[in-house]
Amino acid sequence: MLKRVINPNPESATADLRKANETLTVLHEAGSEALERKRRLGQYWVVRDGEKPVEVYRKNAVDRPAAE
Repeated sequence: MLKRVINPNPESATADLRKANETLTVLHEAGSEALERKRRLGQYWVVRDGEKPVEVYRKNAVDRPAAE
């Protein structure tokens, strides 16, 4: 049987959520900067397309499945 845990200090829960949001923001910015750098250098990057990884190239190039 699972017990429900109630946080006796709601202020710490709010601080935890704030810290989690800050962490997500930093990760998002880092990822965006890395993708922009790859675009400027003309390199490809790999994203997940539902079931498989896909290499993404600059605008005029064709996307193709990544090597497994």
